[in-house]
Amino acid sequence: AVKTLDEFLEKNPDSIIRDRALFSLAVTYDEFLRDKTRAMDVYQKVLTEHPGSLLAGKARERILALRKENS
Repeated sequence: AVKTLDEFLEKNPDSIIRDRALFSLAVTYDEFLRDKTRAMDVYQKVLTEHPGSLLAGKARERILALRKENS
């Protein structure tokens, strides 16, 4: 899944579903690979690249939750 999403993101920098692909990548790192650091980086990328996305709020919530888990 990571490889496929990375390839999509690389080949489609202006896609209207880029925010969804980034969020899916973050969830993959977060929930399936348990790589919390990488997940936070990708959630942050959702916020940086797509602040108006419907997924921005969920990304922000996960970043806060992951920070609490790490403290």
